[in-house]
Amino acid sequence: MQTSADKWKNCAGKTVTVTNKAKTYRWTFADVKGSPPTITVIDTQEGAEGWECQRAMSVANNVVVDVNACGYQITNQAGQIAAKIVDKVNKE
Repeated sequence: MQTSADKWKNCAGKTVTVTNKAKTYRWTFADVKGSPPTITVIDTQEGAEGWECQRAMSVANNVVVDVNACGYQITNQAGQIAAKIVDKVNKE
């Protein structure tokens, strides 16, 4: 988990270009929030009027939870979903 957190932190402020079905998209990564066992990052698509995704990663027991939530006005949706999954894993 710490290795993933370190790699994510190296992406903060960087922009990546993705090509999908002959269209090119640019995504810029914000700073990573949290620390293991739970981290989150928001990436924003350029020119998409606020479309962004939040990725959350967490760990519980021997389970790694990796959630991606996209939409307009993303706050902590992926983090909330990951927390619910972790709670369920911890109850098993």
